[in-house]
Amino acid sequence: GRGGYGQLGDGAAVVRLTPVTVSGLTGATELAAGGLHTCALLGDASVRCWGDDTSGQLGTGSSSAGQANTPVAVVGLSGPVVALDTGTFHTCAVIDDGTVQCWGNNGDRRLGATTTSDRTSTPVTVTGLTDVVDVAAGDRHTCALTGAGAVRCWGRNLDGQLGDGTDQATTSLTTPVAGGAVAVAVGEEHSCALLEDGTVRCWGDNGYGATGSPTTTLTVLTPTAVAGFAGATMLSAGGDNTCATTATALWCWGFNFSGQLGPSSTADRSSTPVRVLGL
Repeated sequence: GRGGYGQLGDGAAVVRLTPVTVSGLTGATELAAGGLHTCALLGDASVRCWGDDTSGQLGTGSSSAGQANTPVAVVGLSGPVVALDTGTFHTCAVIDDGTVQCWGNNGDRRLGATTTSDRTSTPVTVTGLTDVVDVAAGDRHTCALTGAGAVRCWGRNLDGQLGDGTDQATTSLTTPVAGGAVAVAVGEEHSCALLEDGTVRCWGDNGYGATGSPTTTLTVLTPTAVAGFAGATMLSAGGDNTCATTATALWCWGFNFSGQLGPSSTADRSSTPVRVLGL
C-alpha cells in the first residue's frame, strides 16, 4: 500500500504493490492502522508505532515533527497495554488498570479534556474513565468500551458522533450506551456499538447511510438500531461505512463509491445492510 510516510514500516518511504515485512517487529498480538501511521501491541504489553509523526501520533516523546520508517517505542505509558487503536492523527491505548491514554493531534479534544495542547507526543490519561476493556479511535473522536458494557465517547461532536443527543461541542465524556455493549467501532464521523443481543446501534454522520438509518436522515444524534439486522458477532467501521459479521455471513452498509460494500451492490450507497457474496 501507500508508504510515503513510512507507514509500511519496512525502512523505506515508497509505495509497495505486494506485502512487505515490518522491520524488526516480532511478537505482535494486535495491529492498528491510522491515517498515515501504524501501531502494534507486542506480547510484552508494550507498543511500537511507525509512519507519520507530525502530530506526535507515534508517541516518541519528541517535540520535533517527522516520521519513522521503522517501528519506534511509545514512551511514557503508565502501565502494560491490553488494547489499542489508531485514529487519523492520534493513537489511544487501554492500560491494564482499565484507564486510557492517548497521544497525537488534540484538535476537538480527541485526546480527552486532560490537556489543552494542540498536540502531544507523550501519552496523557483520559480523566474520568475507568474499567475500560477496548478503545476505538476515529478521525476526530474516540470511544471506549467498559467492562460493564457501557460506551463512553469524547472529541468532535459536529455530526452527533458522541451520541449525547446534540451536535454541539462538548469537553466532557458522553455515555451513549449505558450497558449491554460487547464491542464498539468508530468511523470517520460515526460510531457503532454491538449489543449482547446481537443487534447493532449506530449514531453520528449518516450522509452515506453509515449508521444504518435512511439516508434522508443526515445525522443520527442518539444510538439507533440498524433496522432488521440481528445476530451480529463482530463489528468494524470504515470512513463512511460499517460492516458486521453474523454466524454465516458478512454484511456492510454505508458509502460504496469504491466498492466498500462488496460486489453484491452497485449502488453508490446503502443504508440497509448488504450481504457480501462469495465470502
